[in-house]
Amino acid sequence: MRWTATGSTTRNITVPAKSKTYIVINATGGTQSIVLRGAGPTTGVTIVSGEKAVCAWNGSDFVKVGGAAGGSNTQVQYNNNGVFGGITNATTDGTTLSMTSPKVTTGINDTNGAELLKVTATASAVNELTLANAAAGNAPTLSATGDDTNIGITLTPKGTGTLFTAGNVSFDGGTFVFNESGADKDFRIEGDTDANLFFTDASTDRVGIGTSSPAAKFVVASGNVLLGHNTADNYGGNVDIRYAFQTRAANVPAQLFVSDTSGSQTIDKGGAIDLGGYLADFSRAYSYARIQGLASASSGLGGYLNFLVLNTGGALTERARITSTGDFFIGNGETAASPNASVLSATGGTGTNIAGANLTIRGGASTGTGAGGVIIFSTAAAGGSSGTTTNSASERARITSGGNLDLQKNLGLGGTSATTSGTGITFPATQSASTNANTLDDYEEGTWTPTLAPGSGTFTTLTYTTNRGRYVKIGSSIQFSFEIEVNAFSVGTGSTYILLEGFPFGWGSSEAQYFNGTITLYSGCTTYAPTVVNAASSIQGNIRYPSSATTISNADPAKITAGCKLQGFIVATVA
Repeated sequence: MRWTATGSTTRNITVPAKSKTYIVINATGGTQSIVLRGAGPTTGVTIVSGEKAVCAWNGSDFVKVGGAAGGSNTQVQYNNNGVFGGITNATTDGTTLSMTSPKVTTGINDTNGAELLKVTATASAVNELTLANAAAGNAPTLSATGDDTNIGITLTPKGTGTLFTAGNVSFDGGTFVFNESGADKDFRIEGDTDANLFFTDASTDRVGIGTSSPAAKFVVASGNVLLGHNTADNYGGNVDIRYAFQTRAANVPAQLFVSDTSGSQTIDKGGAIDLGGYLADFSRAYSYARIQGLASASSGLGGYLNFLVLNTGGALTERARITSTGDFFIGNGETAASPNASVLSATGGTGTNIAGANLTIRGGASTGTGAGGVIIFSTAAAGGSSGTTTNSASERARITSGGNLDLQKNLGLGGTSATTSGTGITFPATQSASTNANTLDDYEEGTWTPTLAPGSGTFTTLTYTTNRGRYVKIGSSIQFSFEIEVNAFSVGTGSTYILLEGFPFGWGSSEAQYFNGTITLYSGCTTYAPTVVNAASSIQGNIRYPSSATTISNADPAKITAGCKLQGFIVATVA
């Protein structure tokens, strides 16, 4: 069918609606189109000006069959509303088919038509897989790519299926997490002879080395564990930790053995266990404490155990040591150029009204008729000359098994330093009185200067050839002794009675009744013999004499003469 005309109006051609094929040539001039329709009419198919088309009945309408190629050269053709159209992303040179970002609806089949690869679309997907080949010497890569910053890849076997890999496997560039969902899934690494070289039991949350049924959180069924230290972390050399049966002696049980592999039977070398933690970002580890077993002799037949603690300056410092002879040292070793002062203390309380813990130091217990061990206190005095020789310690005190306290030197009380001369007890210079009647709270010896004075008025002249005294104070009881010899004397206006003054201690009114003195020697006094000293005030004594067989009278100051001598003692209770 050839159509010729001139114009731009579309012309409709209606033919019987049945299975027939027409060759339509639109030879009109201008822009006139032809629509070939089936009786009824049907929608039909449009043939534009200058177009040649083969039109066939498809059962319901006419459609174009074949026709001129659409799109660009090499593009694969498709039916574009009855005409050929070119697929922009699918090209071919007759041998190779090239497609850019093709949409695979369900999957790819193999040459037998069986499913080879299935794909499933996700709504609003932004992440995908990228497969890249590689040049010689390199491996192809399967990468997760897309809009998100961090994208994982999930490989999911079906049911209880297993994911297999052939050849070597290398994980690089990130962390590896097994069993992220927390399922009951075990993990096992097999060696060439050990089927359970490394095994994690998910059901019990345990790890086994050499066993598939670890009985604890971490179990090494056999073999040694060698730990290498990072010397940048200031941990020292390598450490060999092993669980083994010793063969040096019979019937030695299995032991946990820790040793420093950098030296064998070398003084101050051995094994150590560090206790510590990490920084919050795990960038560095710290040891807060260390227990060391080190050699004290190059023969290996001698050792010591020491304990180190991290000081505020960040250094592990020795704080205690047990020697091969059983001696226990508190501080920085047996000897040191700068020994540290140390405190032995029980635990203190915290909170409101919480008492501290008791501290017991005990000698060894005995059996039968054997005596218990004593507690001995020893110190080393300064040497007689300068040098580096260690001064020997000497016993200073001991508590016997019977409970006695034996002191080798002096005892200072109340914060007072004990005297360095002789042997005795030193009390404070100022008494700290006790209310307990059975407590000795003071002892003092000393001298005093006794003087004479009138009860009223004043002496014109009074000088002494001798006036001296001594006293001994025990608790609140004191004994005075005195000696007075008058050199020159003039009574002046002095009268009433003679006072003895200059006492180093006073006494209250209630203690005056306990003040009693006796003049044991006198000479040079006129007409009478003074024999008694009574309390006249809280700090004065009154010299008296027997004026008759039944009367004690005050001594008259006028009876004192040059050369008069008085000696005696007084017992008093001080305030």
